[in-house]
Amino acid sequence: VLLNWTVMILYNYFSAMFVGPGYVPLGWTPEKSQDCMYLQYCKVCQSYKAPRSHHCRKCNRCVMKMDHHCPWINNCCGYQNHASFTLFLLLAPLGCIHASFIFVMTMYTQLYNRISFGWSSVKIDMSAAKRDPRPIIPFGLSAFAASLFALGLALGTTIAVGMLFIIQMKVILTNKTSIESWIEEK
Repeated sequence: VLLNWTVMILYNYFSAMFVGPGYVPLGWTPEKSQDCMYLQYCKVCQSYKAPRSHHCRKCNRCVMKMDHHCPWINNCCGYQNHASFTLFLLLAPLGCIHASFIFVMTMYTQLYNRISFGWSSVKIDMSAAKRDPRPIIPFGLSAFAASLFALGLALGTTIAVGMLFIIQMKVILTNKTSIESWIEEK
């Protein structure tokens, strides 16, 4: 299951990164010349902007239904790759929640095998090592510290990327792009 999460996350990440956002063709003009008076003209691209398109200064092109230029994917999120980007934002926190659950359960079982909890004090159970066979992968202090660090990274990623997903869903549900929402607020 964890491998499946990883494959789906990486597939959507690389799709968002390498699939173009949907650039307006250079020199584009509408089919009907009278529609030109309703469109904006991009001086950099030397063509008319399609409806809901914006010019990206980093890509130096006009992007159809441009949401934003994302530094994570080093690409614009636009008409053709916005679905992959949104799926990445959904799947990354879900995969991290699953990994966090595995880390917590691993640390719990390892601690439970080494320490028995009494009502008044914590007692170290030395007989547990004699009863249980040796684990395939020894879980020592360094493995516990690495698991704790990985748990912190997974939870941090869940919170950070989860918030980005919530923001993106608000934008999608209102049928606007982030740029259009920003222009409306401005």
